[in-house]
Amino acid sequence: MKNKMLVLFVCMLLISTVLPVTGAIMLEKNVRPTLNDGTLSGYVNDTSMNPIEGALVQVYFHGTCEEDYTDSSGYYHVTNIPICYCLKNCTASKSGYKSECVLLSIVDNTTYDFVLASGGILYVGGSGPGNYSKIQDAVDDAINGDTVFVYDDSSPYYEQVIVNKSITLEGEDKGTTIIEGKGDGNVIDVSSDNVKINGFTIKHSIWYLPNNGIYGCSNNNQIFNNIFTQTQYSIFLENSSCNNISGNYFVGNSWSIIIKSSSKNTISQNYMERISQNIMEVNNGIAIYNASENIISGNSILNSNFGITVEKTCDTTITFNTITNIHWGLLIIASDNINISKNIIEECNGTGIQLISSINTKITCNNFIANRRHAIFHESFLWKMQEGLPLFGKNQWDRNYWNRPRFAPNPIWGGLGIIFGDFQFHIPLNWFVFDWRPAREPYDMEV
Repeated sequence: MKNKMLVLFVCMLLISTVLPVTGAIMLEKNVRPTLNDGTLSGYVNDTSMNPIEGALVQVYFHGTCEEDYTDSSGYYHVTNIPICYCLKNCTASKSGYKSECVLLSIVDNTTYDFVLASGGILYVGGSGPGNYSKIQDAVDDAINGDTVFVYDDSSPYYEQVIVNKSITLEGEDKGTTIIEGKGDGNVIDVSSDNVKINGFTIKHSIWYLPNNGIYGCSNNNQIFNNIFTQTQYSIFLENSSCNNISGNYFVGNSWSIIIKSSSKNTISQNYMERISQNIMEVNNGIAIYNASENIISGNSILNSNFGITVEKTCDTTITFNTITNIHWGLLIIASDNINISKNIIEECNGTGIQLISSINTKITCNNFIANRRHAIFHESFLWKMQEGLPLFGKNQWDRNYWNRPRFAPNPIWGGLGIIFGDFQFHIPLNWFVFDWRPAREPYDMEV
């Protein structure tokens, strides 16, 4: 009898410690948002507010886009845009003008007016008089604000391009305008601020050294509507801020996007997949290292080893991404204040999400579906001390959908270990935390 009373007392003590302050488990039925198609309309004018006829307006979402051309009044109307919660990459462009790219939240009858500044245009390829035969020659002759427009009829261009001025580098068609590196360095190296790169297939940086499709060490650049293939790191940003990477397609690479020691960058509406079993072409997704205040939103990552990896990073938002058939869907390591919400994490053959020695991470309103293991966490207090993190920081699991309707709190299992450099030692001590209000239905999200 004494033993039974002792067990009852311990259970009551545990419950009083881990339950919310109300002392009750709050369960609520998940509300599924209604998603309809939206539109984007408005006018495209020049800086003197004269209408631009024939400008192309494109809205990128979920690995595809909708588009429309302006009429004689400069008016455009793009339809069939899903209303979801991610920002859409919207661009207006026309030969002879500098493209404008903005991120917009699309609702019913959204309006936006583009203003395109005219600039000098240097043409590469094609048959026009004075056209350049090499991209680098045109870039060298350009000045800040110019556009280097590259025709596809002379493609592929076997070059390594250095962009050291604020210009727009634009290809005629991303599927047929190809810049092929020499396999011994970066295909495009960007060292100047305010650069736009769009409309290319960028391929063939070297496999066995960390060279890149695009390497950037600058700010306020836009990389959109490109294809990356046969690269080690497709896009590598270092010591860079306020860049926008959106609407790109990555296939047959080692890693798609690497962000290191950089802040306030937005990675949105990109599509990443592996279609080959070649061990060099795993096409891992996104890695953020030693960075802060970045946004990863609306990306699709399929069929690889790593989906999104965040290490030694703070104040970053990961939302409305789709991660499918990945070994490690989300891996959060020694990081602080990471917001993970409204993602779909499904069919991962390893772990959907794993937290390692991270604090103040919020995992809310995600769909975990058909994963081998949905979520685990691992603590190493020694590593936290090494990284200057508090030993105890609250991670929050709330209102996630765990593969089936849940009417009781869902446990998330964790373990204890020691990590020091490359040395890891795991102590066979398990404990768990709870998602106290799991969703009863999957969130009906378009991402």
